[in-house]
Amino acid sequence: MTETAEVNTSQLLPQPNAQRYTRAGRDWPKVDIKGKDAYSYRTLMNAAHEAGLIRVDAHLLHHDPENGAAFFVAYAYFNDGTVFVGHGDANQKNTNAGIGLHYFRMAETRAIARALALALNADANASDEFGGDDDGVVSPAPVKAVPRATAPTVSTAVDGDEQPVPCEKCGSLITPGGSWSVAKKVKFSMDKYGKVLCYPCRQQQ
Repeated sequence: MTETAEVNTSQLLPQPNAQRYTRAGRDWPKVDIKGKDAYSYRTLMNAAHEAGLIRVDAHLLHHDPENGAAFFVAYAYFNDGTVFVGHGDANQKNTNAGIGLHYFRMAETRAIARALALALNADANASDEFGGDDDGVVSPAPVKAVPRATAPTVSTAVDGDEQPVPCEKCGSLITPGGSWSVAKKVKFSMDKYGKVLCYPCRQQQ
């Protein structure tokens, strides 16, 4: 008779650090953004390191230098084996007048902040998502129509290779296919639906 060994599947999967996402007892400093509580990027980063952050990767998905817009995806890796994903975009319309000049860096910061906020189960948004800075000062950015004679330039910068991007709805990875690169798929989805969706999820919209 052959004996079947029992396998504890929980030992094969990453075991999340419960202390990381437990909100009880937190005393993180917050900033006020137009009457709303928010965490600064530095606060989220410090808390993430204390909770076992070992690595952060950020990849450019879309860049439109003509109109000053960029879109990033970030991955936050923790020592318990878990990985969290965040997306961030920035342009002249969703940042204040001073920050808008540095839209490229802000898009990367927002992506990382969202990944860390998800990992930490943060109970407030990152201050960078409001378009201001860590001091909580937000001023409206001027909005003006910018005529486009041609389609915006799309580029990816990951050592020449594209990285798959997770769908914001179902989490499945979006990969290149046929004549469609990952960046092209992401741009199409953002332009039409305002978020990154895989083909099946776009069909359900």
